[in-house]
Amino acid sequence: MKKLSLSFLAAIVMFVAATFTSCLGDSNDSRVYDFSTYMTVESNGTYAVADNGMNLTIMNPSALQRKDGTTPSRVFAYCLVDGEFDVNNMKSAYNVKIATEYTPSEIPTVALSKAEDIEKCYSVSRIYDMWACNGYLNVPIIAKVDPNVKIDSWKDWNKLFQAYSERAENDTIYLRLANLTEGSYNYEDIFSFPINTLLTQLIQTHQITPKDGKISIVVSSAYKDDNVKASCTYELN
Repeated sequence: MKKLSLSFLAAIVMFVAATFTSCLGDSNDSRVYDFSTYMTVESNGTYAVADNGMNLTIMNPSALQRKDGTTPSRVFAYCLVDGEFDVNNMKSAYNVKIATEYTPSEIPTVALSKAEDIEKCYSVSRIYDMWACNGYLNVPIIAKVDPNVKIDSWKDWNKLFQAYSERAENDTIYLRLANLTEGSYNYEDIFSFPINTLLTQLIQTHQITPKDGKISIVVSSAYKDDNVKASCTYELN
């Protein structure tokens, strides 16, 4: 299982422009990467929207592919701009290459379940610094899990965690996150939940009403004795 440090997660929750001046020298050809960002990937990896809204045309989509040939919908990647890049004069769109020196980090995508599908759950230690954009709710978590649960592929994350919609009131939707295993392994990660379909259904059935074009989202631990929760807002397009 991968483990990301809290300081690392906090530093890259939003778009981070970065260059290595020690690696650049006087030549642009020696650039390693120009910026790093979370992104939603579309069109078989040829296009992506960064979480700060930048439109990215990806010139080497094979760099995002899994071993089975498919492309994940959410990644954290280091990008090298095709041409000149000025961190002080950012543009809304770039042609980029995924820096192959840094393997893109896939963000596990977990679909929402029904509450009755979760037979038993355990404590979640922390939910924090959530953000929502590009059709995804991104939830950093810490929980103690069973180290013997084997995660063979990107499809297996539901063995560890599941989430479900608890209720919706006014402009707010309430979700619960269930830790499905109990153990000694201190697990840290970020999960992305596709939320556009759910929000569209709730709005169309008048279960929630956006306020100033925004929806509030609250995520709490599903474990009965936990008081662990976090919240964020999602700006509708």
